[in-house]
Amino acid sequence: MTCVLSDFGASHSLRVIQNLLGDVTYSVSQTPQVSIDFQCVRKTNGVLSVRWDYLQDLFHDGFIDEAHAAFVHILTQHAEDKHAWSKNVSPDIDLVRNENVIQRLEANNTLPLTTNALPTSNFPLLHTGFLRHLSTSHERICITDAFETVTYLQLAIAVHDTLSKLKEAGVVTGDRVAVLMPKSWQQAAACLALLSHGCSYVPVKISQPRARIETILSEAQCAAVVTNAAAVEQLSYVQLPVIAIKSADTLSSNGSSSEELATQLLDMAESIDPNSEAYVIFTSGSTGKPKGVRMSHAAAMNTINDLLIRWNCHSNDVFFGLANLSFDLSVFDLFASLTVGEHLVLPSGKVDTNEWAHLVQSHGVAIWNSVPMHILMVMAALADDDGPENSDAFSSAVLESVRIRLLSGDKVPVDAVQTLPKALPDMDIYSGGGATEAGIWSILYPISRQLEEGAMFVPYGRSMHNQSFYVLNSQLEPCPTFVAGQLFIGSDSLALGYTDTQQTRKAFIYIDIDGSGPQRLYRTADFGRFLASGDIQILGRKDDQIKIRGHRVELGEIETRILEIPGILEAVVVLNSGASPADVLLHAFVTQAHSDEVQPMTDIEIRHCLESSLPRYMIPSSISIVDKLQISANGKVDRKSLASKVSKAHEVEAAEQDQQKQAHIEPPSNNVERSIRAIWANILKMDAVLIGCDQDFFSLGGNSLSAVRVLTTVKVDVTAILQHPTVQSVALHICKLGVDVNSPEVIPSAKNGPSWSSLFSRP
Repeated sequence: MTCVLSDFGASHSLRVIQNLLGDVTYSVSQTPQVSIDFQCVRKTNGVLSVRWDYLQDLFHDGFIDEAHAAFVHILTQHAEDKHAWSKNVSPDIDLVRNENVIQRLEANNTLPLTTNALPTSNFPLLHTGFLRHLSTSHERICITDAFETVTYLQLAIAVHDTLSKLKEAGVVTGDRVAVLMPKSWQQAAACLALLSHGCSYVPVKISQPRARIETILSEAQCAAVVTNAAAVEQLSYVQLPVIAIKSADTLSSNGSSSEELATQLLDMAESIDPNSEAYVIFTSGSTGKPKGVRMSHAAAMNTINDLLIRWNCHSNDVFFGLANLSFDLSVFDLFASLTVGEHLVLPSGKVDTNEWAHLVQSHGVAIWNSVPMHILMVMAALADDDGPENSDAFSSAVLESVRIRLLSGDKVPVDAVQTLPKALPDMDIYSGGGATEAGIWSILYPISRQLEEGAMFVPYGRSMHNQSFYVLNSQLEPCPTFVAGQLFIGSDSLALGYTDTQQTRKAFIYIDIDGSGPQRLYRTADFGRFLASGDIQILGRKDDQIKIRGHRVELGEIETRILEIPGILEAVVVLNSGASPADVLLHAFVTQAHSDEVQPMTDIEIRHCLESSLPRYMIPSSISIVDKLQISANGKVDRKSLASKVSKAHEVEAAEQDQQKQAHIEPPSNNVERSIRAIWANILKMDAVLIGCDQDFFSLGGNSLSAVRVLTTVKVDVTAILQHPTVQSVALHICKLGVDVNSPEVIPSAKNGPSWSSLFSRP
């Protein structure tokens, strides 16, 4: 941006003009290739006139007005206070306490939730709603998972039975207990039993590597583990009491009515403090260990009640529980549905868009809460199934029951969400944001109601009820509108802290924002700025913490795990991100020891080692083994340069692959490979003859979204693509399912392009 500063003194010509014409009230200048023409004019009466002529299209509405007002404020301070000249000029609290600050404070001053706003808003505990509905809705369907459906009464019986087992195992009030089982209704029973016993639940994803599970159990100091019968053998290594919840068909009330069960459980709830710990969710930690976020009943219920009131949720709204229990989005799915006495539908833990579409349509799902990637997957799958020309109509038919869709946990791609209101005009679409440390969500933006045509980004939005968002500078002072600063969250949904008290002291601080006294705030890793509308725009992160498909990931944790591999000396993990959440990839640079005792490892071997300690989404998609890491001028690893190298390396690799393709392309050896290669070519927009059957799907340009499109075509779990990323290995995997490698039926039809809907279908 080019600015010009012009100083016009009180010249004879200026005095003549003023004597003849009077004071200038409006003027405009135009200087070629200048964004702002800064003019300072001293008038004959001693008044200093400061004028800015600027190119309007280059700046946000209101930015110049606020910047000009701030500049004039600084000039006034220096004119009135001679000591101001010896001070550093910064937008301190006195400078920015003007209209824009008042506007932002008002934006944060959301109306408190009142106890009569909704019958459920006086439910102080996460499980109070379930207990209140139990006596009147005992025969009502409560939860449907991939295998069973249970009523409110059946769930209560399972809760009562689990309570007895917890007591037998020596679990007492205040203990933490892990919930460690596949996605099922029994997860809900475990959580409700633990909360009823005055314990907190620690959700742990069972598909994680054993080493990570053991780390979480140790860090949380769990007293026991609750699972289901199917997973007991899988947890034989756990050195804690393991409690198994029965299947629905084996439950027995032993003569107790729903009213009696409800009374017993409500009596137990009377002694539980709403501000006590309800659950601990572990996120990635920069030290190499996951960190546990401690959340209270009251904090989580504040967020849940906001949305139930905002969306006027009622007992006819069916909720869709896509999130895994270890992801904090699941807290809303489970306890919001129980609070209003409604039905929660839980899909299997597999990424299967066909299953999701079927469940949404068959159960009439009304509330959908997921990361943005999931809706992109569904829309892509529906478009593939019915053809691009009919995708909008087909999407509307499948998703017409959904009235609320909340997208959160990752960047919301503006180009994708702008098409959703057109395809689904009766659906309210929101983006949500915040942190696990601040009660699931703290900020909302109504996309379908406010996002303008042609918008360049989706705003982060405004704070939710009883919550506040601040943009602060390095001195912890409010930033003016459009000025970037660090985001802080405050008010009623903040976590109690971390399981590590030292981490709590660093992240949760007390600041006096407006002179009314110190308030407790959570220091996020995000940067953002206020817009003239009062909404916040999120700009990015300040550290090595990133988001991958909704999962919060610390690059430091990945680096720590790589360094644990024998022979690895140094490790740096960088992000190579594309235009959409599907294109986010991790790349690692490592150096190795050179000795007779340690054999150098290949990148494939390093990735294989990481599979035992990291979830799949945290394993780098590519690894470069280098002699030394690039160092910046200040002696630190130059991460920015390494990330740039990754981007350039991908471009070079693509060019080299183009040159090598004609030299050697591994051809298909049977009809299954030939068909799979054709599918990949269609989805990746490539010529099939340029795809070698030994080439990696992701190195060809595939990502998680295109992998899902393969899933909807080949009818195999998307994890098969991750585990078998070449045409040859996918074909071998499919053949193990009983497909004849030379069967002519597996050759795709060429009519109107490939048609894949019945290909390799499994019963």
